[in-house]
Amino acid sequence: MGRGVHYECPEEKNSRRKTTYRVRIYQSRKCVASTTFDAKIRAEQWEREQKRALDLGRSVSTKAQHTLLRDVFTRYQDEVSVKKRGHRQEASRLKFHVNYSIAAR
Repeated sequence: MGRGVHYECPEEKNSRRKTTYRVRIYQSRKCVASTTFDAKIRAEQWEREQKRALDLGRSVSTKAQHTLLRDVFTRYQDEVSVKKRGHRQEASRLKFHVNYSIAAR
């Protein structure tokens, strides 16, 4: 642990009784990156990469940094909104927001 950075790699069991390894990286008591792996070696490798990035002053890479707002809206519409009673109205609102230029960022 250096510069207020905490790393952890606990072993967990998921719903299929399969062992997974979750890596959480904390900086100043805030989780800045978290992901799970099926193999412990991959979890440790990713943890080392993130630790090195933080030590060099770079931001840690997260999936959220590479996700477009448009993709979030589309996934929400496909997975969550369709289960709601007002999904048709919500779909039109989401379609409206997807077409904005900010959704492409």
